[in-house]
Amino acid sequence: MQRPMTNGMQRLPASALTVEAVETFLVDLPIVRPHLLSVATMRAQTLMIVKVLCSDGIVGVGEGSTKTIDTIASPLAFRSAITAH
Repeated sequence: MQRPMTNGMQRLPASALTVEAVETFLVDLPIVRPHLLSVATMRAQTLMIVKVLCSDGIVGVGEGSTKTIDTIASPLAFRSAITAH
């Protein structure tokens, strides 16, 4: 049995929604205190923002994580993978 939602919205069956589109945006955010590395100084961090449009018009926006369990990939690599599929 499903628990009732507490925010007044009704729960839809999973089959009722489909993803219509996924957009990605790369955003360079300045770092408050630059990171000094042995070969460079990092003054900004690139984040990937993901926008998902569902068949019923719901739009979701979030940050796409580029950190996985065994590797750290660039936001550009993740964006390329999403765009390709």
